[in-house]
Amino acid sequence: MNYLKNAWDSLSSTPLQGYRSIKDLPIGIWWDVCSTNDRSLLLGGDWEALNREFIEVFGVNETYKEHLQLLRDIAILRLEKIIYEDASYQTLIDIKQFELKQLGEAKGATVEEVRAYISKEMGFRIDEKTVTVYEYYSYLKLLEKQNRNGKKD
Repeated sequence: MNYLKNAWDSLSSTPLQGYRSIKDLPIGIWWDVCSTNDRSLLLGGDWEALNREFIEVFGVNETYKEHLQLLRDIAILRLEKIIYEDASYQTLIDIKQFELKQLGEAKGATVEEVRAYISKEMGFRIDEKTVTVYEYYSYLKLLEKQNRNGKKD
């Protein structure tokens, strides 16, 4: 019994470092944080640092770039409406907001569909508890490259 108490004391006095890299973070936790914004799942890891690392390694997809551009356009139009005191800018704002809504409603493949596709093409099951963000998106990037080239390497 004393051994268990010592082990517990040792664990509880050591702070958890959390996930520090996408090479360590399981893809299932990444998806959960993205969908719920519950950063406690990272066990103290820095979400912004993980996102920066992801973007540095894999880049930003075109849909996200479009989303950011529309948000930027809307912000600029709102400022111009205030600066020039011109209500006609509202029409342009409404058009951009409609485009943003349309972009958000465009549905791509679900996480489950992409995971099934990668598993099928790679020939093994993708386990969201053990496969890291880095591994998952590396597999996806490889398959996208193969599809563009029309062949398997």
